[in-house]
Amino acid sequence: MHFYNSSIDYRFMHVPSTLKCQKRSTLLVAIVPSIVNNSLTRKAIRETWASRGESEAIQDWEVFVYFILSRPNEEQWKRLRNEIGQYDDLIITDLEESYDNLIYKVYAAMDFFRAWCPKVKFLLKIDDDVVISIDRMLYFLERESVMAEKSIRCKVWMKAKPKREKDSKWFVPKSVWNKQYFPNYCNGPVYLMSRNAVDAILAYTTNFTMFQIEDVYYTGIIANAAGVSRLNWSRHMLSEDKIFQKGKCKCERSIPLWFAVHSFKGPNKLKAGFNQLKYLRCLN
Repeated sequence: MHFYNSSIDYRFMHVPSTLKCQKRSTLLVAIVPSIVNNSLTRKAIRETWASRGESEAIQDWEVFVYFILSRPNEEQWKRLRNEIGQYDDLIITDLEESYDNLIYKVYAAMDFFRAWCPKVKFLLKIDDDVVISIDRMLYFLERESVMAEKSIRCKVWMKAKPKREKDSKWFVPKSVWNKQYFPNYCNGPVYLMSRNAVDAILAYTTNFTMFQIEDVYYTGIIANAAGVSRLNWSRHMLSEDKIFQKGKCKCERSIPLWFAVHSFKGPNKLKAGFNQLKYLRCLN
């Protein structure tokens, strides 16, 4: 992978069978960045929003879900082999695991999508603390009046200021970005990218200095330069809060508008959050 200020050599240590990813009938591939030891969270995802029993699109092979992992040690490899044999949904890289390396893991996810899923129209980047209704999302996607070919659908942040405090987790020096505001960008936990958007973003990474805030970098700065539009899905995506806990939201033709919610840390909260999302009632 190549950036303006650096290049990183990496490889895929394991990829799942990609025959299903190459079918013309496949519309969307979801890739979940995951930590090697978070096997229980992956299991919870497989049993909830990524389950064939919870999504007609997944049942009909229109949508596939993969997890992308960093480099495991020998003991972890032994456990992962059992997981691979049972589910065949792990993409394993030789990247080191750290928050700062998330930007590399997301690059690798886009790279995998580009190389192994050449006929699929959309890539969904989704964190492992997000619950989503895939079918509900596709319902609203299919009803959009404008289907921009080079676009990202997400909750859009506007006029966000870079953190200049050196002790901040999200510190960005002026030498990297010297403007008062970042360009509009997508909220990091979940965003839907068209194929042309993925191709364009990967083509432009060599033009910009890399920094660790993945959502700002890919969906803001590079997307702007690459001519990728951002379609604001803020009415569909939210953080877990008291409003969500009330169990009611606005609907369209009896379909709840909300289809993606974060942050649910750990398998138990993830399962509970998915049930809340699944059984939302209409306000109107």
